[in-house]
Amino acid sequence: MPDGTVLYEPRGPQLWQPGCAALGVVIGIAAIATGQLGGIVLVVLFGLFLAVSVMWYRQRPDRLTIDEAGFTVSHGALTSRCLWSEVESATVVRGKGRPWVHIQFRSDSQATYPWRKALPGSSRRTAATLPANYGMDLDELAALLERRRRQALASESDAPDTPTDGPEEALPAGYIIHTIDDIGVEIIRPGVTLSCFTLFVGVWTVLWDIATISVIAAAGRDGFDAGEVVLLALTAAVGAAFTVLGLRALLIRRSWVVTDGVVDERSTFKGIGEIRHRRHLDVARIEMRTGLWETGAGRTDDLVLWTRGSSSPLELHPNVENTPGPLRALGHLFARHTRRPFTTVEQRIPEPKPPDSD
Repeated sequence: MPDGTVLYEPRGPQLWQPGCAALGVVIGIAAIATGQLGGIVLVVLFGLFLAVSVMWYRQRPDRLTIDEAGFTVSHGALTSRCLWSEVESATVVRGKGRPWVHIQFRSDSQATYPWRKALPGSSRRTAATLPANYGMDLDELAALLERRRRQALASESDAPDTPTDGPEEALPAGYIIHTIDDIGVEIIRPGVTLSCFTLFVGVWTVLWDIATISVIAAAGRDGFDAGEVVLLALTAAVGAAFTVLGLRALLIRRSWVVTDGVVDERSTFKGIGEIRHRRHLDVARIEMRTGLWETGAGRTDDLVLWTRGSSSPLELHPNVENTPGPLRALGHLFARHTRRPFTTVEQRIPEPKPPDSD
């Protein structure tokens, strides 16, 4: 990007995943060559895992973008934006396990951050940290961030005092906005993204479908009894449920057509068209519900829509941790086009379990 530096997380140390998948495919082919039909299962499962792994690594989604205004961390399906005006320092913290770059925010800052690690000597407090070193020595990376931060602050202090509305916050990753005849917009929610969770659900669905087919084949070959009928029914029900949910996530696109006081919720099946349409009339407000962690280390937000007389809200975006900016921007977009107020409700909640800090 112009006036920016993009650093990618090295993929070399993580090639063991597609390597293991390729080894599984080779073992499956060897088994088939010796007459073991069970090798087909290995080829299918490990082949799927290999294809997804190669696609994942070719996309190179894990990156750090440093520019004049701040830095952006893209890690899998998550993207976090931090401005230099919110950052106090970037230092290397060394304790148990691997060292990491700690991002220290200003005491009056409202910024939060999704990647946390326990501070050395404390099992409860957590700190914002970069999720990778992006192929650089940690001391050099911290020095680069600190240098760009100081340059940004120096440029800001030298600039003339002119009134500004502040930087415009970006929407959550993947959202698409279409203008409809100058009367409203269509907000299209992103579909399934390629991630470890998606891979897990896909592999689990394939495994269960294979188990279902195997049970049916065994029952048809050996005859049915009461126990096999019950087992077959349970296996088929779970397998069908996983398959339906997986196909729905992949093929159904959710969107909202937003006009003055009205939100049309639509679900479209790829290649078929609209399969569901709900109209929410007389929108009362757009609400961002914020859960402030009792430890003071972060927050959890979600976005909902209330209509007049309703007892429960419509969920517009599910819970996200420590990334309020994009969610707030999405809420303002709904509020602006419905011409309804955007409100925030806060409550104290327990801190979610932090990720491993190995």
